[in-house]
Amino acid sequence: MPEWVKLVEKVAEYLALVRTLSRYSAVADFRRATALSFELAMLLPAEVYRELSQAVSDPSEELNELTVLMSVRRHALGSRGGVSADVIAHHAPYAGKMPDSQG
Repeated sequence: MPEWVKLVEKVAEYLALVRTLSRYSAVADFRRATALSFELAMLLPAEVYRELSQAVSDPSEELNELTVLMSVRRHALGSRGGVSADVIAHHAPYAGKMPDSQG
């Protein structure tokens, strides 16, 4: 398996894990997230890792888990290859838009 495949798998696992962490998560989940974060700090270019760190700690419309995936994709493949952040499928309650708060 090419090294870039292992790298993108780690990024995907990390982002999927950290988006589900809460104060009720198991300690093992926090340990795994920290271990993945440490590994990615060693493997990703500094700028991409900074984007990843900021996207999970203080996400914004301009910098979030999906835009980080695009940065990792550019690093791994050299280009976006026709995929943009707005077409990446992600699954969570209310992914994309929150429902109206009206009952």
